[in-house]
Amino acid sequence: MLVNFNEYSFEKALLERLNATLSQQIDNQKEVLDLLIKLLMSTKGTVQLSGCQCFVDILAKIRFNIESSIKLSNELFEDFRFKASVNLLYRSIVDDVINGYYLLGTVALSDHEQRALNNELDIFHKEFLLSSLKAIDAEAEFTNYVNELCEKEPIEKIDISDDIKKDNPQLFNINGKWKTNSEIRSTTPTFLVQLMNQPEKGFWGFISESKKIEFIKARGLGAPDNLTVLFKYLSQFQHYSPKTHQLINSDIDYDLTVYEKCIDEVLLFLHQIIDVLQLKAKDELKGELISLLNRIFDVQSEN
Repeated sequence: MLVNFNEYSFEKALLERLNATLSQQIDNQKEVLDLLIKLLMSTKGTVQLSGCQCFVDILAKIRFNIESSIKLSNELFEDFRFKASVNLLYRSIVDDVINGYYLLGTVALSDHEQRALNNELDIFHKEFLLSSLKAIDAEAEFTNYVNELCEKEPIEKIDISDDIKKDNPQLFNINGKWKTNSEIRSTTPTFLVQLMNQPEKGFWGFISESKKIEFIKARGLGAPDNLTVLFKYLSQFQHYSPKTHQLINSDIDYDLTVYEKCIDEVLLFLHQIIDVLQLKAKDELKGELISLLNRIFDVQSEN
C-alpha cells in the first residue's frame, strides 16, 4: 500500500488548512477556465486586427495550461511534491502573460497595419526558427553518433536554409542574411524602440524576460514587479540547485499564494486585452469578467 506522503510528513492541522485553500483555488481556476473558453469561442468567425490573432493564441495556450494545472493540482491533496510539475505549468502561464503584455505594449489602434506589433512577432518567429535550426543540427549529430556506434554510414546534415528564406522573406536582408532586430524594427516608432532598450547581439532574436518586463513597466501595463517575483520563484523548479530537492519536499503554503497571484494576473491581463480583441457578445463577456474579478478579489481580501 502506498503511503500518503502528506499525512506521513505534515501535521494534521496544517494539512486541513492547506487542503481547504487548495480546494478553493481549484474552484477559482475552474471559473477562470470557463471564462477563457467562452472568450475563445466568441472569437470564432471574427477577424482580428492585423497581428492581434497572437493574443487569441496566447489565451488559448493559457487555457490549456490552466486546465492541466487543475487536473494535476488534485494530486497535491496526497503528495505536495507534485508541485514540481504544477509550478512549471504556472511558470508557462506567467511567461505567456509577460509575452502578452509585451506585445500589447506595441499595439496602436490608430495603425491599421500594426507595424510595431508585427515587427515584434517577426522577431519572436526568428527566435523560433533559429532555435529549430539548432535542434535539427543537434538531431543530426546524435543520429551520426548512434550510427557510428552501430557501424552504420553517417547521414548528411539537412540544409533547409533555402526553404526558410523562401517561406520567411521578411526575415532576410537583400544579401540573404538574417535581419538584425534593429533592421526588423525599421518601421517601429522610435519611442517604442528606445523603451525596448535591447542592444543588438549579432542576429539573435531572443528577448529576455527581464527586458520584456522593463518594457511593460515603461508602457505602464500590468504589475511588472509581481510578474518578476512570480516568474523568478516558479523558475526555481525548472533549474537545479542543491536546494531544489529540499524545496520540492516542503509544504505548499507559499506555493498556494503564488498560484493565487498567477490567476489574479491572468484575470488582470484579460481585463486589459479584451478591448483589443474582436469578440461576439463583448459587453456580456466584459461584465462576466468584472464580476469574476470582484468575486475572487473579495474572497482573497476576506482571507
